[in-house]
Amino acid sequence: MLARQHRLDSDSAPWGRVVALALVALALVVGQLAPAPGVTPTAEAAPTGCPCSVFPASTPSPVTQGSGAAVELGMKFRTSVAGTVTGVRFYKSGATTGTHLGRLYTSSGTRLAEASFTNETASGWQQVSFSSPVQVSANTTYVVSFYAPDGRYSATLDYFASQRVSGPLTALANGVDGGNGVYRYAAGGGFPNSTFRAANYWVDVVFDHPDTSPPAVTSRVPAPDATGVATTTAVSATFDEAVTGAVWQLVPQGGQPVTGTTAWDAGARVSRFTPSQPLAAGTRYTATLSGAKDAAGNTMTTATWSFTTAAPDTTAPTVTGFSPANNATGVTVTSPLTATFSEPVSAATIGWSLRGPSGSPVAGTAAYDAATRTARFTPTSALTPQTAYSVTLSGAADLAGNVMAPVSWGFTTGEATAVATIWPASAAPGSAVGSSAAVELGVKFRADRDGVVTGVRFYKASANTGTHVGRLWSRTGTKLAEATFTNESGSGWQQV
Repeated sequence: MLARQHRLDSDSAPWGRVVALALVALALVVGQLAPAPGVTPTAEAAPTGCPCSVFPASTPSPVTQGSGAAVELGMKFRTSVAGTVTGVRFYKSGATTGTHLGRLYTSSGTRLAEASFTNETASGWQQVSFSSPVQVSANTTYVVSFYAPDGRYSATLDYFASQRVSGPLTALANGVDGGNGVYRYAAGGGFPNSTFRAANYWVDVVFDHPDTSPPAVTSRVPAPDATGVATTTAVSATFDEAVTGAVWQLVPQGGQPVTGTTAWDAGARVSRFTPSQPLAAGTRYTATLSGAKDAAGNTMTTATWSFTTAAPDTTAPTVTGFSPANNATGVTVTSPLTATFSEPVSAATIGWSLRGPSGSPVAGTAAYDAATRTARFTPTSALTPQTAYSVTLSGAADLAGNVMAPVSWGFTTGEATAVATIWPASAAPGSAVGSSAAVELGVKFRADRDGVVTGVRFYKASANTGTHVGRLWSRTGTKLAEATFTNESGSGWQQV
């Protein structure tokens, strides 16, 4: 109210007119500058690119403020990057009429551009472009405004109590560079430099920031001057933005360019070159990446770096352990043979030879566990009890083609394996007893020699139903094993 009163008091009109106008100022200023009850500022949505504005999609509320007094209203803003202001926007309510003007000023009031709005719609955001874009500097305050000859406009009080950021644009918080939400009452308008309660009058700038920055490589694989690089490594580079047209060249020292394929990972912004064949070991390579362009057509600065592959692998794999142990005795006739290697080997190259006293080879099947680097040989039939056998393991080659030195050892089997039970298959209980209460039943036993317990048997009566479980316990109650009976017959001995 005082701002409006001051304008009237400093007017050059006769004092009688000043007094008369001052009497109506109290009624006008509330209608012109105050928002409707309960109105709060509308949050801005960040633009996806430029051209851009502070309020790209916001709709002000209340829609209409002001009276018939001509007024120019504006907003102070800055941009974080240099660019051009191409025009002005303002939000028009249905009650706003007349020819509207859009203007751009420096913070000190120098008018930089002006344009008349044409082909306006009945309401909503209106936009006009200047005849020539205006170059603006980064981090510099400017004022964008529109002139309303009928004095009608949209307003939201206290909106600029905090800054409003949208992409590179910032509508200044009130007090950062004077007040924000500026206006000037005058026929024809003029540089707006009065403020009232940090009001937003919903005038906006149209800013363009041409992308002139070339895409840049932010990381590389292998790293520059890396050594010991695996010969199967793909070469890659990560960019700071999406690109197309990347051209790779990978050349060994003193050699010809490597052939391969190029791929683009859009999610990670990675360009990758995969050689058609493994690289040469112990060789220095130079990678050159060029030609990549961003969406604006900016071309990258050529990136060049070098790395060295690992030296050739000339170490043959060795056997770090095997079973049965050398010169072992009493070996179970059904035991498989195993050997563990010092490094990964090709399963197809592993050669087993198991021979008895006559020198005849023992048939069997071979397997290889890559995770543990363990080879296994399982004889097709049980070995002969109390017999000496010789083993030779040979031919195993690592991934570089180095072949192991043959390893030989021997062992002697023990007695034939005897399977024993307490009761013969012909034994049967005299009668079936029990009730429906769950129960676990057992027998204590001892063996006169070392061996293994392979399972459990029980005699089943026809009335004995349900899922049965066999268990083995130590004398102190520690459970040693458990198994569920399956495929049971209707009655008789069951085994698991």
